[in-house]
Amino acid sequence: MAVFDELYRDMAVPLLLEQFGELFTYTLAGNDTACTGQVGRIEVREEDAPRGKRISRTREVTIQTSDVAAVQTNAKVTIDGEVWPIKQILNKTPVTTRVELCRAGATK
Repeated sequence: MAVFDELYRDMAVPLLLEQFGELFTYTLAGNDTACTGQVGRIEVREEDAPRGKRISRTREVTIQTSDVAAVQTNAKVTIDGEVWPIKQILNKTPVTTRVELCRAGATK
């Protein structure tokens, strides 16, 4: 990795997230951490289920390692009062962790 790329990753990305990111809360084992990061739009997915279609909503969130050093999949993220369980970790860099959140819905 070039020196510029490392400097950009380590300095500019956190500053951009602080300036333009959205507020949310990361919760692990009852401990809340206020965070600022990139919050993706909600995507609605329909999957076949034994009794019709199962609806789920997903979104991606980028969490700064300065806010949460070790993101875990058994944690939850609260955005605008709505609790989202972390489904999986998508990408991890020295300064950010990108996760997929998923809220399973009812069958229709």
